[in-house]
Amino acid sequence: NDAPIVDLNGNGPDDGFNFSTSFTEGGLPVPIADQVDSEITDVDSTDLSQCVLRLVSAPDGSEETLTGTSSAGVTVSAPGTTLILSGTSSLPDYLNVIRSVVYENTDENPTTTDRQVQVTCTDDTGVSSNVAITTISVTSEPDRPVVDLDGLATAPIDFSVTFAEDGGPVPIVDPSDLEIEDLDSTQLSQCVVRLSPTPDGAEEGLTVFTGTSLITDSYDAASGRLVLSGLDDINDYQNALRTVQYFNNLQHPDTTTRTASFVCYDEGNLDNSPVAVSTISISRSNDEPTVDLDENTAGNGFSATYTEDEEPVSIIGSPSIIDPDSITLDVCTLEILNPNSVDRSLEILEGEDFGTGITISYDSSTNILTLSGTEPLESYELVLGSVKYEHLGNNPDTSFVRNVEVICDDGSDTSSPVLSRVSVEAVNDPPVYDANGAASDIDFNAGTFVEGGADLVLSDPAATLVDEDSANIRRCTITLDIIDAGEEELISTAPGANYDASRGVLVISGLDTVSNYETALNAISYRHTGEDPTEGSRDVTVTCTDDSFDTNTETSNPSTLITLTVQATNTEPIVDLNGPGNAGNDKTDVEFVEESGPVPITDPSVVVTDVDSTELSQCVLRLTGTIDAGEILSAATGGGITVVWDSTNELLTLTGNAPLSSYNNKLATVTYNNPNDNPSVGNRIVEVECTDNEGANSLSSAVSESTISITLVNDAPLIDLSGAGVAGRNTGPVDFTEGDTPVQVSPAGTVEDLDSTDLSSCEVTLTNIQNAGEELLDTAAASGTITADYDDSTGILVISSSSSEPTATFTNYIQQVTYENTAEDPETDTRRIIEFVCFDDQG
Repeated sequence: NDAPIVDLNGNGPDDGFNFSTSFTEGGLPVPIADQVDSEITDVDSTDLSQCVLRLVSAPDGSEETLTGTSSAGVTVSAPGTTLILSGTSSLPDYLNVIRSVVYENTDENPTTTDRQVQVTCTDDTGVSSNVAITTISVTSEPDRPVVDLDGLATAPIDFSVTFAEDGGPVPIVDPSDLEIEDLDSTQLSQCVVRLSPTPDGAEEGLTVFTGTSLITDSYDAASGRLVLSGLDDINDYQNALRTVQYFNNLQHPDTTTRTASFVCYDEGNLDNSPVAVSTISISRSNDEPTVDLDENTAGNGFSATYTEDEEPVSIIGSPSIIDPDSITLDVCTLEILNPNSVDRSLEILEGEDFGTGITISYDSSTNILTLSGTEPLESYELVLGSVKYEHLGNNPDTSFVRNVEVICDDGSDTSSPVLSRVSVEAVNDPPVYDANGAASDIDFNAGTFVEGGADLVLSDPAATLVDEDSANIRRCTITLDIIDAGEEELISTAPGANYDASRGVLVISGLDTVSNYETALNAISYRHTGEDPTEGSRDVTVTCTDDSFDTNTETSNPSTLITLTVQATNTEPIVDLNGPGNAGNDKTDVEFVEESGPVPITDPSVVVTDVDSTELSQCVLRLTGTIDAGEILSAATGGGITVVWDSTNELLTLTGNAPLSSYNNKLATVTYNNPNDNPSVGNRIVEVECTDNEGANSLSSAVSESTISITLVNDAPLIDLSGAGVAGRNTGPVDFTEGDTPVQVSPAGTVEDLDSTDLSSCEVTLTNIQNAGEELLDTAAASGTITADYDDSTGILVISSSSSEPTATFTNYIQQVTYENTAEDPETDTRRIIEFVCFDDQG
């Protein structure tokens, strides 16, 4: 009996029966036989009973296996280093199963020596085959390191931690269990930990302790990168990474979640994949606000001095409010801790809200000023900086300093109290003139002075002069805010009264009682002597000095403000169409010549004047006389003035509130035009009326006129040889045949004249005679006053009347004009041109 032959490469005995292949770490299992050419033969048996495949050497132990797939009566044993294929079956069935056998090595760092797989088969009579060998070369691939932030024993590889404000740095990995593993490397070259985002900039970051290792570390706050570098043992890198911590020095850190990604590189420059990530949550703790009443001086307090009867004094300098973790406050209170118990309601704290949304309220019974509303720190700083102290009494107690306590609350905590110390100084009380009498304010509105009217009294009948601590007055100064110099006066008949008209100052002087000065002040009146006073308000101030006035310590006494209004009476504007350099306001020398285009209706220097108005609201120009269709007045547009022409009523309207100069410029552009070819004779009159801009008091000017004479221009007759309804005015070409009768050259021709009904003559000219003496022009037989003469030397046919005839008569002769050539051999290369000219009865 012959043995079966196993050929793993299919090339026969000449090439041997063995097979070679290769396996790469991490790659797919590889077949141990050629998938196309391998074969099993047996010359005297068709079946096999068994095949044995044995992996001769397996240095990686159980990580190396042979695996096959049972099929068609062939059973394959479990995967391992030896496979037994059993069962009586055909050679092709065993070959298919052997082709299914693959080698696999799951070791992460396989031994790279060659492996051999020996294959022997036994036929169904028990005879064994040759030993066929497959040689497998093994290639090891480098492995990436693995970084697990909480240890390889737990999944996943990431870590999470919470950083609490003011709680100090926190580890962002498991400091005991973080592990780094690399199956084929014992050293790392670098690890990079990247923090993102970093909204708090350099105030947050990462730290690490590398100990005595060869590792160096650096942190870049701009990029958030912590870099550990230097070739060192994995354990040293593992120990260093276990110390990585996150810090944030801000008192009010951004609460955006941060992530820190860990990437390490082994000595082959492979990095870990996937990347391990530590998630860092941020929690805040509240900090109380700190108030400094003046950041420009030492300490947190402030000092101020209030002087009796002067303006309220600021009791806070340049305030600063710091709250590390809140950008808003809810409330600030300012309390006078030690007001005078007798007149505490006279001690006032006040402030401005500046539109910040902060509500300000003051309780005079408790002397507490409250600022409330959830608003930014900057808004509270602004409002606090406006807080002032005032004492409304005439004799405040100056024996002690007022302490104003300031406390602010951010909704969670209140600030420590800070004090503003306010000293109070008393002064002499000046006299006060109350021009308003019984009303609450000392100032007074005296009403309106009307131009040309009676003097205006400048005080209420119940006006008073009061001095809290003096019985006598030394002087009173009454000052008028003059607008029209030399025309405004303050009138007083009091003894010792003197008025300086150049400065508008009335002085009443001399030591006298308060009562007598009150009488003098109440009798003062205002007068304006001008013809055109400037309208508007005038201010009159009254200041008095008592006999205790000390120029060394007191610089000014309070003034009473008296206001009045000056009202002028309106005067109508004047329209001068002829210009200021010419006599009269009318324009009488405007000439319009027919067909010569628009003409100005005013002198170039036309001017509208108004002694008490600087603006006009409108000008109306009316065209009068015998008006032809199409006559028009027009003006340039623009300049803030609207121009409208009403052809139905022959009105040109200029409207819009604008300065006199703008209307002057606009009137200078007004033109008249008549587009008619035969306009009506007779003068046109343009009536011009302008209205000033004084609202309900507006006045219109007297009417000024521009007279336009019409000059006619004679229109030439119009010849149309082509006839009505045919484009163009020429006709032809007309054909003439030698030996034929004369031909009409303009049978449809017409003659019209827009301003004449009669013609005196027409001339028809053969302009390019080619057969001298033999080319003729003729027309209908003469009749009435009409004659027709032809000069064959010039080629001109003259049709004329001894007097004149209607255009229709001449039209008939034009239509009957004929051309004839009597030559036996006429020149035919040149077209003859015939021209027609007619003259009206005016030549």
